[in-house]
Amino acid sequence: MLNLMEKGVAWLARQQRRHFAVPVIYERPSDAVANGVCCIPCQAVLGQPGATGEESVASIRIDATELDFLIVADELVWNGRRLEPKVDDRILLQRGGMTQVYEVLPRGGGPPWRWSDQQKTILRLHTKLTEELQNDC
Repeated sequence: MLNLMEKGVAWLARQQRRHFAVPVIYERPSDAVANGVCCIPCQAVLGQPGATGEESVASIRIDATELDFLIVADELVWNGRRLEPKVDDRILLQRGGMTQVYEVLPRGGGPPWRWSDQQKTILRLHTKLTEELQNDC
């Protein structure tokens, strides 16, 4: 039965990636490259952060600056080695003529990322929007 469940979870992950993933650039500061930043193009599914947001009597305000990125772990590879996400890594996302820069940060005193599936193939990275850059093109 477990094998059937594993197959179902893998199928669902493939469907999410196929239909909902967007291209992003994963960045990490590095002395090993000329510009000081290692850049990894990959696909990410945008996820809702855990219960975050602010409520007031008159209206509900959701903190849209926090966003989770779900990335297949095998995509975060640099020089043949899989990277483990770290605080201060960045994810660049193109939206509406802007490049949004999200910084990997811990949330609620926990780690900056966690596994999103039992098979430990998909990373859920907790991020916060730190910068928006106007695209020149």
